[in-house]
Amino acid sequence: MLNETNLLENNSNKEFFSKLAKILRSQMIIVDIGANSGKYTFEVNKALTSGSIYAIEPDPIKFEKLKEKCSQWEKDSDNKIHLLQIGIGDRNGQSNFFFSNSPTHSILKENISQVKQELDDAIAWEEITVDIYQLDTLFKPIKPDIIKIDVKGKELPILQGCVGILKTGKAKFLIQFSHQDSSEIETSKKKIYEFMKSFDYYPSNFYGMILFRNPKQDHKSRLIIDTFKSATRRIISPSLRHWIREFIKK
Repeated sequence: MLNETNLLENNSNKEFFSKLAKILRSQMIIVDIGANSGKYTFEVNKALTSGSIYAIEPDPIKFEKLKEKCSQWEKDSDNKIHLLQIGIGDRNGQSNFFFSNSPTHSILKENISQVKQELDDAIAWEEITVDIYQLDTLFKPIKPDIIKIDVKGKELPILQGCVGILKTGKAKFLIQFSHQDSSEIETSKKKIYEFMKSFDYYPSNFYGMILFRNPKQDHKSRLIIDTFKSATRRIISPSLRHWIREFIKK
């Protein structure tokens, strides 16, 4: 079923996507790492105009379902949705990837025994090899505006593979921490917070996810916008500004 109205299952999801829509601007480049069923891609596609969305999902079963959905979603908007069946990490190469008969479990790991130690042995696993790319490689020279990451414990290697993007300070990062163990989440958060701080990125809660942004870059952006507005006011006469406002109201 291509209609995804059932994706907003609770009020927190509704609030999240409502808030997210307010920070989206025309022609943005959005990256969805761990796209899964496409919930995030679907909502961004509705709110974004004339933008590009990169939906990344290495699980072959989820990817095929996502591809079918995105074909229709793209027709319903003026955005371009790029689908990539790859993994994202701190290096370029290949890695073992295990996907399962469970709708929620798939993971990049060195061997299957490690996976079985973490999750239910009753789950049937299959192994494939997937291509791994650094974000810096994948998006050179393009620089994303928002990068959402939901990868169950592999967040840090992804961030370590986008040092070039982090240095620009332009991108905002939305990270979902959803590990199996709460102590593991806290350990991972601490490492990521320290790593992001080294690039002047700081966290804030964003309806169940963590939003990292560079306040220095945000300040620069506001200065550019304010300067443009000031210059426009000087160039355009008051009567013309009044006409433009009245025209927009119509």
